Amino acid sequence: MTAPAPPETATVAWHALPADQVLQDLDSGREGLSPVVAADRLAAYGPNALPPPRRKPAFLRFLAQFDNVLIGFLLVAAAGAAALGHHVDALVILAVVLANA
Repeated sequence: MTAPAPPETATVAWHALPADQVLQDLDSGREGLSPVVAADRLAAYGPNALPPPRRKPAFLRFLAQFDNVLIGFLLVAAAGAAALGHHVDALVILAVVLANA
């Protein structure tokens, strides 16, 4: 048995049709598809799943943590503290920024 061609879903308001008509149009039944028909449709159309989302590399996700005005302010404060000779304060501020990221 071959899988039926999928109807044009863009032009069909499935929610407005009677259930029996939808089941008939999709060549299905109230009890669902038989395992054989389900396997045929899986082979013909593939799994009913979304593709996995593209993930950003870890390095870019880490850098995205610094895309914030307050983080920029803390980095400027750390640079200012280091310029004034307050190295401990600068290191503490940088540690907080890194821990936040």
